[in-house]
Amino acid sequence: MAAHALQNAQEMIGYLHSAKQGLQSWWRQHPWMHIYLFPLLFFIITAIFALSLHFEFPYMDHWDLVRIYERMEDGSLKWADLFELHGSHWHTSAYVVLLAIAKITGLNHDWEIVASLGFAFVGFIGLFRIIQRSTELLDAGNVFPWLLGVSALIWWSLDQSANWLWGWQVAVFINTAGAIWSINFLTQRHLTALATIGAGISATIAILAFGTGLALLPIGLAILLVRWSAKEFKLNKTLLCFFGWVVFSGAVVWIYLGMPNGDPMTMDVENKVTGLEAVILHLTFITNYIASPVVRFASNLTIPLLVIIGVGLTLIARKTPIKAETIFPLLPFLAFIIYALGAASLTSFGRAAELGPDQAFVSRYISFGNFLWLGLVGLFFLTTKGLSQVTFPRHILPTLFALFVTLKIGNCVNVGNNYFEHKLERSESLRVIVTTAPQVDEDALSYFAAEHQNIDNEIAFLKGHNMSLFRKQNIGAPLH
Repeated sequence: MAAHALQNAQEMIGYLHSAKQGLQSWWRQHPWMHIYLFPLLFFIITAIFALSLHFEFPYMDHWDLVRIYERMEDGSLKWADLFELHGSHWHTSAYVVLLAIAKITGLNHDWEIVASLGFAFVGFIGLFRIIQRSTELLDAGNVFPWLLGVSALIWWSLDQSANWLWGWQVAVFINTAGAIWSINFLTQRHLTALATIGAGISATIAILAFGTGLALLPIGLAILLVRWSAKEFKLNKTLLCFFGWVVFSGAVVWIYLGMPNGDPMTMDVENKVTGLEAVILHLTFITNYIASPVVRFASNLTIPLLVIIGVGLTLIARKTPIKAETIFPLLPFLAFIIYALGAASLTSFGRAAELGPDQAFVSRYISFGNFLWLGLVGLFFLTTKGLSQVTFPRHILPTLFALFVTLKIGNCVNVGNNYFEHKLERSESLRVIVTTAPQVDEDALSYFAAEHQNIDNEIAFLKGHNMSLFRKQNIGAPLH
């Protein structure tokens, strides 16, 4: 009996060994898997999550789109109306996408999520090109799959759930895609006037989706100044690109400052702060904002984490040989960091006084805060080339990297689970709305509108035109 059991165990070990060898052989024969496995996996997880749990009814600011659509249907909507500021943001490029979806699909919110995923995918292609170019320029091909995989974890992270699940937030992914491509164009190996125009168009699309895109204007100037100082191309071409960007930036700011705000902030700011107190308030807000993509689920770790990151960057800067010719491949990742800080500063300027520094932890902002971590991860891999150039104890950086990945996954699980529970809670509310509309059930609508929002007319419009949730004729059918 024992001999038989031993024989079975040996056969099992032999089978597992053969399976391992077969898997290793298959892996070697399909090198593309090294590069695309994790990005593809993260994308699939996020797509399934977003399409399964998204809002099936207009939510908060989304009701403004219903009003705009009503005006489009009755012929009273003008193109200029789409450029009106909404809470200090242009949403023009998002309006175009959302109105087209509403017209074609009857405001099927599934397609809004598809659009968000599509624009995020376009942004990831730009990120892929940046990573590929920088690793090639630094002869760091060995870290390319790792950098791409970790960047995919950040880009497709579920801690951005508020944006993945809310169709209105397609504006965020139009913005982030535009930001990536603007930086990509400006950091091409050979800058041309055409590339600068492409960067300007990308920045314009980003700015017309979300106000954080304004941070791209000084970033573009900084990149062009660095390239100018490097004297990598003729002076007249440098001047053309640089002053072209100056004119473009000035025009955007001038137009922005002259635009009316159709949705001004109505909250009263009590105990306005000034002086040192105001500086501390904004610095706290910005700190929370950029740390949120990693420690939103454990906000008390914000300061310790940033201190650790600062120490790690100091070690890299002091001990890793960085030559003048290696600065250019790092420019996109430095730009990512500046974009995150710019977005945090702009958001703090508009929100900190009214809502306090803890507002920076809302998951909607994580899509912008992620840029800081994309930049840091890029610098980590590119300056160390897989630790091959590190001269101080090698366990320090891997430990920091493992800490980052662990915290990021924890963030994703925490936020993703919160929205999964929210989905379960609002399901009955959706059925109440469908069965009672156009009568308004305040409790049911509490999941989809703020107390101050009067949306009786909008609900009646959607019901009368069989749009949004009311496209379903069979009340017992699945809601999406």
